[in-house]
Amino acid sequence: KLRPRAREFLRAASAMCQLYVYTMGDKNYAREMAKILDPTGELFNGRVIANSDSTCSRTKDLDIVLGAEGSVLIVDDTDRVWPHNLANLIRIDRYHFFPQSAAGFRQPGRSVLERAWKDEGANGDREQLRDVLRVI
Repeated sequence: KLRPRAREFLRAASAMCQLYVYTMGDKNYAREMAKILDPTGELFNGRVIANSDSTCSRTKDLDIVLGAEGSVLIVDDTDRVWPHNLANLIRIDRYHFFPQSAAGFRQPGRSVLERAWKDEGANGDREQLRDVLRVI
């Protein structure tokens, strides 16, 4: 299940940035995530980076992303995989809608479904990220 307004955020970001999917998963997983986030293919336009593309085995690095490092904004739920690019990183909370997902990642607390959380808008990650994009 997608975060509420995830596609809306990506559409807004795509007007200001070139979007990539960059995952420690394999290429098939990366492509499937891109299809879920961007069913029409307009936002990512095939820009998918997977573990087999990376120059590092357990971390992500901007050395394979086109563009100047200083102009890249990273939005990720894990900061430890970006040891060389922390200045570019905006860390967001991992999104676990289903209880099984939270348990699978050994996340403390309850899933979104268990909390019966509804996105109220003004306090969500997407709005904060959109504000950052506007400043940039």
